[in-house]
Amino acid sequence: MSLFDFTLLISGVIFLILTIDISRRKKMNGVHVLLFLSVGIGLLVFTIFPTILNRVGHIFGLQRGADLLVYSSILFLFYFMIQMFNKIEAQREEMTKLVREIAIQNGSKDTIEGEVVFLVRAYNEATVIGETLQNLQKAGFQNILVVDDGSLDHTQQVLKAFPEVRVIRHLKNRGGGAALETGLEYLRRYGNTQYVCTFDAD
Repeated sequence: MSLFDFTLLISGVIFLILTIDISRRKKMNGVHVLLFLSVGIGLLVFTIFPTILNRVGHIFGLQRGADLLVYSSILFLFYFMIQMFNKIEAQREEMTKLVREIAIQNGSKDTIEGEVVFLVRAYNEATVIGETLQNLQKAGFQNILVVDDGSLDHTQQVLKAFPEVRVIRHLKNRGGGAALETGLEYLRRYGNTQYVCTFDAD
């Protein structure tokens, strides 16, 4: 048995063991189980009957059957990279929803009344947010909602100097768009206003 055949044999066995283990723990859907089983069985077949690999390769116009394995592996890895990316994105969205809900639940439940409310998103804006809020208040705007997007500086300490400003805070930074969505969701639940004006802290 050549080193190549031995590698195929070990790979096929590993694929089958992983497939059985993962399917037993129900960590994989039926399509992925069939895909892994097909790969594992295919590797074992190609190891035991090496001429079959060349014949299959010729069907796809390849000179060597080994090339078929290379191209198949690239497609296999590309497919699972896409699957992994989609799963990461889904987990990221779920994390954002959880952070948003915690922020809203920890905020004041008093209704914000008024024609206009300023929605200010802030992330590490301790040096500028105080002046921004003062300018809004001097201009006559009293309905101000600040979404602190998980600031790591002294933003929270600065905001404490403005007790009349409504503040909700993300426990973890989720980005400007998520902060605005949190503020808008908060206002849907506890706001009684006609207009929302989004405003940067700086």
